[in-house]
Amino acid sequence: MHIKSLFLIVSGALLLNSCKPSGLDYFTFDPRTLKENEIALSDIADGVTYLPLPNNFPVGKASKFNFIDQSVYFLSGDGIIAFDREENQLRRIGSKGRGPGEYLYSRNFTVDEKTGTVYVLDQGDIVKTYSKTGEFLKSIPLQKFGISTSIDFFESALFVTYAFQFGGSLYSWVIFDTSGNVIKKREIGIPAFSGIYGNSRATYKYGSKIYYWNNYIDTVFSVLPDLSVDPSFFIRPGEHRIPRTRDTPLNPNEKYMTFSSIFETKRYIVIQYYFMKTILLLYDKFDKESFLINLEYEKNTYINGIENDLDAGPEFLPYQYTSENGREYMVGVIDPINIKTIVSSDKFKKSVPKYPEKKKEFEKLANSLKETDNPVLVLVRLKK
Repeated sequence: MHIKSLFLIVSGALLLNSCKPSGLDYFTFDPRTLKENEIALSDIADGVTYLPLPNNFPVGKASKFNFIDQSVYFLSGDGIIAFDREENQLRRIGSKGRGPGEYLYSRNFTVDEKTGTVYVLDQGDIVKTYSKTGEFLKSIPLQKFGISTSIDFFESALFVTYAFQFGGSLYSWVIFDTSGNVIKKREIGIPAFSGIYGNSRATYKYGSKIYYWNNYIDTVFSVLPDLSVDPSFFIRPGEHRIPRTRDTPLNPNEKYMTFSSIFETKRYIVIQYYFMKTILLLYDKFDKESFLINLEYEKNTYINGIENDLDAGPEFLPYQYTSENGREYMVGVIDPINIKTIVSSDKFKKSVPKYPEKKKEFEKLANSLKETDNPVLVLVRLKK
């Protein structure tokens, strides 16, 4: 009988040897040497699709998306929401609250692409499991393994990363079956230390691998389905890195570099990080060229990104990656009020984008929206 397993990967598990293997050409990321170099959407993409989320209930600010067939699952201020694109409707996965089967604070989530089962990382290091229709199934406690930071479903397995900087993680990784029984475990392989600064989402998937990163280490690793580990790219050591000590300032952004997100496409490594200012980096893996954009923050949102010269729409800030029907996409989100503001601006009216007919479609979209409508998903189709 085939047994699905839940693989719980503690952050220290992948701290193997971060030295660069001889004969291999790896990208080494160093924020101190990178220079601003802007890029436009037409340089990397050939199309933009806008998906307004239905308004049958408010969803708040959306982040972290999972595209599965004709559904989009995403984490919002209202919890885990699914957007059924064929039926053009929203549905909730479980509900927020303190009652049985509810999640109080959904820190992260992931979806089994085969069954549609949704795993929600709740406060207290408990994974709440829900069916495709949002029915609560069971809870999986993770407390005895430390403080979890993120989860991702991968090859019939659930990868849960842990924060080793708080000194509570005992294992590099633990393998559970779906009933919560331990199948295999591996002790942590790094010297213990106690820090005070947390960690952002620490995994992403691309191709057949899952990738792991942490603000305290100098290597981004790829993990294969057989649990073997390879380095993907490196982060230059130096005084810009967060030290492994409790003396780190509560706001390390004042002095140190921190990551907000990392993901990859076939051609690019995309990194959003803070070092003196918030920066979006696209690294071209083929041409070995870096493109930097300084991000501006106003009213609890970023107001710029990659220049949209395809349809003169909003500058694009990518959140993550997905693929559909053999094509690659970067995914973003924008509020309707910002779309309407763009269309009413003189810059938009005077713009001459690469696809003028798409500019008219975008203007029509803006006119169909109300400022208070739910967010709009932005799918940028990458060039082949």
